[in-house]
Amino acid sequence: HPTPLHRVVHARLERQVMKSTAAVVGLSRGIQQYFAGAYPACPSQVIYNCFDPEEYPSPTPASGAFAILYAGALYSSRSPEPFLAGFSQFLQKHRLTPSDAKFIIAGGSSDLDLRAMTRQQNVEPYVELLGRLPHREALGRMQSATALLTIQSPEDDVHVPGKLFEYIGARRPIFAISQPCEVTDMVARHQLGWVAEPEPAAIAVKLDELYAAWKT
Repeated sequence: HPTPLHRVVHARLERQVMKSTAAVVGLSRGIQQYFAGAYPACPSQVIYNCFDPEEYPSPTPASGAFAILYAGALYSSRSPEPFLAGFSQFLQKHRLTPSDAKFIIAGGSSDLDLRAMTRQQNVEPYVELLGRLPHREALGRMQSATALLTIQSPEDDVHVPGKLFEYIGARRPIFAISQPCEVTDMVARHQLGWVAEPEPAAIAVKLDELYAAWKT
């Protein structure tokens, strides 16, 4: 996290750059709105990230299990703990076995003990920790999952993760855990999947809905 000194230096550099900037392109509405408010004389526009359909491998058949996949890095500010707690409630309610349902993490964390976290929530047998994968393999994993999990930091309502667009390209439902923000608005407005507040009970309810839709 940046220190107060970092913030001062960043703000000064930003002002210097903006003096010679003809226009600003933001990767999210939140970024564009910030620059429009801070520098109203400078035109600004939003151009979202995207995905390249040619990067995706041929889809492989799904395993038959109800499988939620998270791709990317996890941090204390973007923790899977609320999801694991809600997942545990969901598993207990439906009495599912590890062959029935699983949570896959294609990535890792530099400041979280993910294995210990799964043990704490009593879901270790249901969780696969794959570590970092080659990009094409990760895309293939996305295509074969039941749904794709994205977690927005409670402290960040400005950025839209680039991974969200790769999820869209994989053509699988998205399960977004976040307070209301641009990400949840996109998922809801474009009917991309399910949105849950970062609370275990709320997550369990939305997993019920996703599971029911998957079974039909």
